[in-house]
Amino acid sequence: MENFYNRKSQLIDSVSISNETEKAINRVIQKINNLDLSALGISDYNHRYLKDHIKEVQKTKWYLSHIFMLAFENGASTSQTTLIDYGGGSGILTCVALELGFEKVVYNDIYDVSCNDMTILAKSLGYNLSQVVCGDIAELFNQLSIKKIQPEMLLAHDVIEHIYDVKKWFSEIQNQYPSLKVICTSHANKYNPLINRKLANIHKRMEFTNRNREWGTKERDQTESFLTIRENIIKNFNPLLQPMEVKTLAIKTRGLIKADIEKELTNYSLNKTITYSPNHQSNTCDPYTGNWSEQLIDLKELKKFLAKLGMNPIVQPGFYIDNKGSFMVRKLKLVANYLIYLLGFQGLYLSPYYVIISKEKVTA
Repeated sequence: MENFYNRKSQLIDSVSISNETEKAINRVIQKINNLDLSALGISDYNHRYLKDHIKEVQKTKWYLSHIFMLAFENGASTSQTTLIDYGGGSGILTCVALELGFEKVVYNDIYDVSCNDMTILAKSLGYNLSQVVCGDIAELFNQLSIKKIQPEMLLAHDVIEHIYDVKKWFSEIQNQYPSLKVICTSHANKYNPLINRKLANIHKRMEFTNRNREWGTKERDQTESFLTIRENIIKNFNPLLQPMEVKTLAIKTRGLIKADIEKELTNYSLNKTITYSPNHQSNTCDPYTGNWSEQLIDLKELKKFLAKLGMNPIVQPGFYIDNKGSFMVRKLKLVANYLIYLLGFQGLYLSPYYVIISKEKVTA
């Protein structure tokens, strides 16, 4: 399978890299397929994701081929590059990196269950995983410093749309490792109207509807609506507030974590005003963890912010899997891919996902 990105890449070896990545993914999927995931001792959450990777192998190949092609564009050496899989989840990216020959791979996730699962999975597949770090970006960098690990690259696949404070996240990277190459991919593309509408509906469901716990969900995920959770936080913080005040404050603090909600409540008790306002008409996050529900990020604004930080940000549209579906569907996807490529940043209005590449600013 040839990733569309190959055909327009300036990298001479792009097709070779894509082919090697595809072979590595095939080997990883086959190894996972040979395991009895039910008996492995991993969580239902990552069991479900690994089964999805096996079922949707074409999708896995397409996205990971693009990511690793970008990773190799700076001539990265698998023996000399320390790679971080940030927000690694099921660990599929880590496994492919190890299969490709990266000798130093650091798996990281904020969810302790996923970190434990990755340790079990790597051992079961026979991989020598350098490091597993559980925690946010600050804890990750703290552990790297303690262990004297100097990373060259950080890959984050479908993670950025869940990070509570994206600007702070990039700022911490720039402050700690200004030469670190960062590659983020996300399907939460606000510029594509179809994706925007689909994710806005997910936001509304998370915001207003209580949910049943289903097989394969995180144990720490909330089942109550986010609005209800914020109302409870507000009532517990100040039981003297009137019901209408509680409702209004809960609506106005959409997108805030508990600690920040309480800061706004303190200000409200003094000045009867809320300084915060949601940055989007539907974006919402878990008030206890800060985990956004597929946040639709303003990439134009983020790109400007990254440039001011001193990074060299590149935002690229992703492409459709144009070898999947009927003959007519494949042709339509191919036409869409060429339009996306020709339109550059404006291609995001058609694109199924986006990529952010951030690296040290080149100075004359």
